Amino acid sequence: LSFLGALSIDDLQKVVTELSSMDATAIAGLDAVRELCDHDVDQVALYGGRELCSVITEAHPDNAHVQTMAVAVQRRLKRSHRQSLLKQQAVASVHDELFEQYKKNFDALDDDGTGSLDAEELRQLFMEMGLKVTLDEVKEWIKE
Repeated sequence: LSFLGALSIDDLQKVVTELSSMDATAIAGLDAVRELCDHDVDQVALYGGRELCSVITEAHPDNAHVQTMAVAVQRRLKRSHRQSLLKQQAVASVHDELFEQYKKNFDALDDDGTGSLDAEELRQLFMEMGLKVTLDEVKEWIKE
């Protein structure tokens, strides 16, 4: 505790007073959120970590330590949230591209434009893939 030598008695008394007036539950709650962030910040963000920080800071508006801790945790959660959104957007983009490709391929197979493939259209698909099947076989597969 060598840093205590740099404090005056008055400063030390202010620090002790501030520490003794803190709500230990708020500090413990923020510490728990921060520790959870160390393990899986995305899950903490997903399950309300930012909201929990807001509740704690609203309950202790005059406690600078609580406010500082909460801001640090909220920033970390916000970064995680932004990164998650970017990942979701990338996945959605790939999903949209795949869907469009599947739709295009399906439409090419749907000769009559009904939005479904009948037995003959499926047989044609199998034939193009190199599988020799009869119309009766395809109809039997559809029944199953």
